[in-house]
Amino acid sequence: MAEGIEKRLWSMENVVALIECAVGERQRRNARRLILMAGSPLSIELHIFLSDASAPTGRDWQHAIEAAGFPLILHAESDLALYRGFVPATYKGRQTGFEFYLDAASDILAAYPHVGQQAGRRTRCATLRWSGDLLEMCAALAAAVSLAKLTDGLYFSPEDGTVSEPDEALAAARNELKSADL
Repeated sequence: MAEGIEKRLWSMENVVALIECAVGERQRRNARRLILMAGSPLSIELHIFLSDASAPTGRDWQHAIEAAGFPLILHAESDLALYRGFVPATYKGRQTGFEFYLDAASDILAAYPHVGQQAGRRTRCATLRWSGDLLEMCAALAAAVSLAKLTDGLYFSPEDGTVSEPDEALAAARNELKSADL
């Protein structure tokens, strides 16, 4: 009986609720992300909805990352419209990376139809994926919001349901990355 109560007390939802109460709004999303990463071997994704014409080169993406002031270097300079798979990167001088895929927006919107109206006429979707590593999360988040800013893309985090235009996503990411303990 006590074991059942203990399991309910320390369920993922209760841990998230405790942390949300203990930290301010600014750190809430990062705390939730860290808990989910610690408790799950599954991958985490961010999506950037963009138009057909706005898939930039790796070099353009890197310039956007630098313009945003993130300590991230991508080691891929190819055309993003053709690139699929792992993107090696350096974040704050440490080797890391994330997966990158560019697909039809309809593929992603089939799973998240509530985002369709906000995505509007954006017909492509860049997916950035990582698993359980804070360094990978930082790299993917910085890359994602920089890509959104560069392409006037719509930022979507299925994990917490956040849907943001580029400037709002960039500001939120800066706050999250400041609180990441690296």
